[in-house]
Amino acid sequence: MLAGPLLVVFVLGGLALAAIGAAGVVLFISARTGNSLAHPDRSWRLPELPLMEPALEPLAFPATDGTRIAGWFLAHPQPRGTVLLLHGFGTNHFGLVHLAYALLERDLQSLLVDFRGHGSSEGDGTTLGLRERQDVLGALQYLHSRCDVDADRIGIYGVSMGGATALLTNTQDFGVRALVTDCAFATLRGAIDHGFRRIADLPPSIFRTPTVWFASRFVGEKLADVLGVVQPLARIKQTATCPLLIIHGTEDDVVYVQDAYQLYLAAEGPRDLWIIPDAGHGRCHEKLEDAYVDRVADFLVDAFDHLRTP
Repeated sequence: MLAGPLLVVFVLGGLALAAIGAAGVVLFISARTGNSLAHPDRSWRLPELPLMEPALEPLAFPATDGTRIAGWFLAHPQPRGTVLLLHGFGTNHFGLVHLAYALLERDLQSLLVDFRGHGSSEGDGTTLGLRERQDVLGALQYLHSRCDVDADRIGIYGVSMGGATALLTNTQDFGVRALVTDCAFATLRGAIDHGFRRIADLPPSIFRTPTVWFASRFVGEKLADVLGVVQPLARIKQTATCPLLIIHGTEDDVVYVQDAYQLYLAAEGPRDLWIIPDAGHGRCHEKLEDAYVDRVADFLVDAFDHLRTP
């Protein structure tokens, strides 16, 4: 007589335990992913770089919230302009050293920085562009303080999170004359979803919200703002009013190449779109080498020389 009810109880209990176990797996993966998003590995380095001349000038400056940001200046005796170089998530300025010296050969000097929570800069974590906007503004303030920098000939180059952060930052008060992004995300939500689908083969609709929740708790900031209102695609009309060059590789496995098209269509100022076949995330420079640097340098110098406005 009790076999039927007992069977129901056992089945329901088993389903409940399975559901609890599945929820635990989701929370575990989300917590680990959230921690990785909030706390990138500071030890990232390129293989040993050869000694290059002239040497990079180490320096430091405050972000607009007072966070100490580490920087390195590569000066040119007669520069055609100055470029602020912004690295991507989980790397640091070392990833842009080769580009800085290649631009120097084309008469452009550079300021390389480590975002907060990366490399040698202060900060316990990253906010994927939200607080990093203050690092960009602090870097621009620093450039304006240097007597060897022409304030009317400053551009920004950003790769991945660096490009997205530049698009999130209102740089108009600093007269930025040109902006180049490489594999920047249009929305952080899309980048997170892409990562779960292609890298981990997991459904983003299940993991996205708890991942962002955990990351927010780790850094003490509402990262959902980056997923919502504060996102490059929504801000590009207000922030990218200067000439804009958008670069993206077709084989990017971190940020959809479609993000480049979305950003291009949303921008209202002078803009160019350069899609590079067979290039992965952050690998466009390696794919084309001199041709890549020539295109970037020509775009920047043309913007400086003509001081174009929308």
